[in-house]
Amino acid sequence: MIGAIAGHEPVHLNVPNANYERIVRERLEAAGVGRRRVHLHHIATNECWTRDHGPAFVQRTHRGCRQTAVVDWGFNAWGGKYPPWDSDDAVPTRVAALLGLPVFKADIVMEGGAIDVNGAGTLLTTTSCLLHPNRNGGMPRADVERYLKAYYGQRHVVRPGLTGWAQVRHRYGSSVDDAQDKLQYDLFYIKHLSLAFDLYIVLETVKTVLVRRGS
Repeated sequence: MIGAIAGHEPVHLNVPNANYERIVRERLEAAGVGRRRVHLHHIATNECWTRDHGPAFVQRTHRGCRQTAVVDWGFNAWGGKYPPWDSDDAVPTRVAALLGLPVFKADIVMEGGAIDVNGAGTLLTTTSCLLHPNRNGGMPRADVERYLKAYYGQRHVVRPGLTGWAQVRHRYGSSVDDAQDKLQYDLFYIKHLSLAFDLYIVLETVKTVLVRRGS
């Protein structure tokens, strides 16, 4: 996978220390992956799931210049399920320091896999993660949405209310352990939530076109 990605763009990997860097380099070399586009950084983690605990990058154009920053959401290992998580929680600020980027610290717990965005101002999430008491202590939905809009720069937050979502959540829970159950959980998400998001984007696009024609 690293070799395939490195053929098109730089790859950045977090490793705990120099010994792990040596091991990774040896394996990459054995697989025929060159070093030129693979960068290893000594940033320790508790878990390898960077999608959830890693930095969220945001960009804007200001006075003709593209500016990038890091959003540092709180992370508590999926509702405090897998302690410790102190190293994971520190990853965003360490990456920002490495890249010399400013950091915006958001005072709520958020996992990268809990949201999706369309690049046009709309964010998709579910109530089963961010509003769960073991993430944000029962914070009101409106407050969580304000954080998402402010720190991700979005205008809309969508929470699909789909038939079957309550049943799949009851069966698999908000954090899934068994690999087979996790696969079923992911397939449900892909089949239903992604379809709902795509449908929403189509409707938003049609609405935008109609408004422009009307004006």
